[in-house]
Amino acid sequence: MCPGHVCNSAEHFDRYGEPVTTLQVHDVTHRYGQRGRTVTALDRVSLDVDAGELTAVLGPSGSGKSTLLSIAGGLLHPTEGTVTVAGTPLNELRRSQLQELRARQIGFVFQTHNLVPYLTVRENLEVIGVLLAGNRGPTTVRDRSLELLGELGLADRLGHLPAHLSAGESQRVAIARALLNEPYVLLVDEPTASLDTTLGAEVVKLLVDQAHDRGVAVVVVTHDHAMADLADRRVHLRDGRVIRSDPRPDPPDGGNER
Repeated sequence: MCPGHVCNSAEHFDRYGEPVTTLQVHDVTHRYGQRGRTVTALDRVSLDVDAGELTAVLGPSGSGKSTLLSIAGGLLHPTEGTVTVAGTPLNELRRSQLQELRARQIGFVFQTHNLVPYLTVRENLEVIGVLLAGNRGPTTVRDRSLELLGELGLADRLGHLPAHLSAGESQRVAIARALLNEPYVLLVDEPTASLDTTLGAEVVKLLVDQAHDRGVAVVVVTHDHAMADLADRRVHLRDGRVIRSDPRPDPPDGGNER
């Protein structure tokens, strides 16, 4: 489903050959112990994100947003419920299989960017890419790196170290690196938190374009309501529960976006 636009098809199928939603979080609960009591971080949360769709997850601090992102990406195991990526239930995978799936099918963009400080922009993509390249080989990784960095306006920053980049440029490098393995799912944590309004708007547009143009299922955790208004769907969390799910509001003229 690509609401209001046409995206590249990235349909996925289950073991029986039936089409499936790219990311499915079903009835997920997550509990953990803290100082002798049980804390429920998520309480029966469900979320479906199709290829080509960007979903924004909003809520106050402590509402469970980051926990949901970690569980959706297979970094954290839910106490109850299931997560399925492109038809593969994560709970049925061995640890090595889960690591392989994360490397091949899921891209992560964290608040801190996590760029390697002694590698150039190009190397930050290529070194990681070669490790994950599989049968694609280093030549394909180099070509893909240059393509992404060019698309994201970083062609003149290839030889720069992270310390010499602006916050917006660092964010774009992190996004390019997350897209290098052509993931089915892209998970992004507070992408505009450290950016001013102008740079934040540029990053938001970039994420929307990547979802729509590449057919990636994108989930963005954010406090930024202006960003959320550009998402295809907004999911509101409070106290670990989904309290509301809204589609993107129509533009004021009734549907003709400028």
